[in-house]
Amino acid sequence: MQRTTWVAISLLCAAIWASSAWAKEVQVIARQGHSIRGTLDGQAVLVLRGDAYERGYAHGYLGAKEILGSMQVMLPILEGKAPGTWEGKFTPLMKQFEFSPRYEKELQGLLDGIQAALPDAKDRWLAPLGREVTIDDLKVNQCLGDILGMACSSFSVWGPMTDDGQPVTARNLDYIAFPVRQYSVIVAEEPTEPGLKKTIDLAFFGGVGASTVMNQDGLFAAIHDGNVKVPTPDGVKLTSRALALRTVVETADPLQGAAGIAQALRGVQPGMSTSLHISCPIVAGNPATEPGVIEWDARPEGDGVTVRQGKMKGGNLGLVCTNHFAKREDADAAGNTVERFSTLSQNLRQAGTKQEKVGLTEAKGMLDTVGRNGERVTFLSCVVWPAKREIALGISPEQGVSATRAEKWVEFSWEDIFAAE
Repeated sequence: MQRTTWVAISLLCAAIWASSAWAKEVQVIARQGHSIRGTLDGQAVLVLRGDAYERGYAHGYLGAKEILGSMQVMLPILEGKAPGTWEGKFTPLMKQFEFSPRYEKELQGLLDGIQAALPDAKDRWLAPLGREVTIDDLKVNQCLGDILGMACSSFSVWGPMTDDGQPVTARNLDYIAFPVRQYSVIVAEEPTEPGLKKTIDLAFFGGVGASTVMNQDGLFAAIHDGNVKVPTPDGVKLTSRALALRTVVETADPLQGAAGIAQALRGVQPGMSTSLHISCPIVAGNPATEPGVIEWDARPEGDGVTVRQGKMKGGNLGLVCTNHFAKREDADAAGNTVERFSTLSQNLRQAGTKQEKVGLTEAKGMLDTVGRNGERVTFLSCVVWPAKREIALGISPEQGVSATRAEKWVEFSWEDIFAAE
């Protein structure tokens, strides 16, 4: 029965995907092997094909200048707050993080690609550190979201709240303010390893993991910081949340939704307590495919994970996520995370009361009510239609200004990206 149901929904989604009105073409500007770099409506795009090493190498080769450039910008900000932090604290901390053989290969490929693209050592120089980039620096780059954290806000609506009953999911990614437009990139990965699904990640050059990602089944996932502080037991290795999320999304069963992702994370020690907002095409009669939030930390309850799903009064369906746990115990939840949660919840209640459908315009307006400006800023915002595999992306237009204020959002479909050759 389950197989028959999924075949039926696959045919339905295929019909929806084929009818996208957003068809655009990636303009290819560089190639490395089977991988390409291009632009889509002015937004940088990487399509990385091959095994882990080949994808890493292509990423490093095609994005070397941006990878080094973003680190040159971030390092003075971090070192200015606490000189010696990078090499005195962050680099040694990498010994506490576990990098699987797959990610070791991908990161080595990333470094090798950078070196091939920039053969002169002075072009690989990190001036704030007085040396050239190393693989340890690239590892720190993967784990900055665990060390310093991302704030973030998101919501999903579906059923009577959307035109077709399928989910509309919207997300803000908040982080330390620095100029990000030139370092942002849509990363599409097409792995050749058996069993790994294609993905599209809304990312920044140099990131191997995933924080805002959709797989080929339309399953979407987004990382949010958690509020709970849990000491790491001696001898226990931490896992970068971005790497863990990429791993589980590449093998996720779309019929299990958030519950399936949660099962794969049980017993995994995250670098920081986390909420993951999961949204995928809804299969009628299968509530597991409705949007859910995974609350994930290192406490033993539920092997570290709890899943919550949403419903509002009056038959309207909605789910909100910020930075505190709403189901798993979180005694210290307060402040801005609660304010943003309450604001989005009120937005959804008002839309439901007025029987409004939530589309792109409405979702962007709701994201703006919780957008961050200043030292902590909304880097990127997106609105996602999992059943259509369509995404609208806004990027912070200048330092300290929320992405929700971007005049231009890039709208694209799955086929737009993977059609690039």
